[in-house]
Amino acid sequence: MENSLPAVIRLNRWSEVEPSIIAALGQPDLNRARQAAETLAHYGGAKAKAAMWARMRSFHEQWADRESELVYRADMPRDKSDAMGFQFGLVESLGRAQAWLLSEEEATELEKLTVGQERENVRQWRRKSPIEVNISAWPDGHVQANIQQYGAQDVEALRKKLAQYDSGTRFVLSSSGTEEQLSAALRAVRDVAAEHGLILESTGQQ
Repeated sequence: MENSLPAVIRLNRWSEVEPSIIAALGQPDLNRARQAAETLAHYGGAKAKAAMWARMRSFHEQWADRESELVYRADMPRDKSDAMGFQFGLVESLGRAQAWLLSEEEATELEKLTVGQERENVRQWRRKSPIEVNISAWPDGHVQANIQQYGAQDVEALRKKLAQYDSGTRFVLSSSGTEEQLSAALRAVRDVAAEHGLILESTGQQ
């Protein structure tokens, strides 16, 4: 799947494979179910989001009264460690997906649904204002960005993620790298801000 999906996306055939990946969320093999969640977070849309929320709620129902069993220890049974790993992958996928933002209401619900120590990580996803956008350029010229808990591995992903925010959302932009390396990313941020009514309060370069 990992090797073939980029070709599926290039051929615009994601809609043909998405149903089977959504179905895999319910597999007894929780490692495969986690892989399905992570794939849906990368490529999926509204249907994937709805299915992942449904799976999160069913996981909560299964483990809510057994939270003490999902605490890591050296002699942890395999089924419990697999459940912890699955929850981590599913929660991260819901909270960091490329096609949607986690609203305040959704962040609150996800925090309530998360079982065990992972809940504290979700608590950090509450939206603050202004939102920090950090853009970094690597020596090889590759540019990546972080916006809240979201990551963007290239300029186009950065553009798409920013465009998901509501008009009037405030951002603080910081960057590290040379002007030449950062020029395309910084231009994209300013263009999206102008197009969508986002507010850039200040900029800084490290």
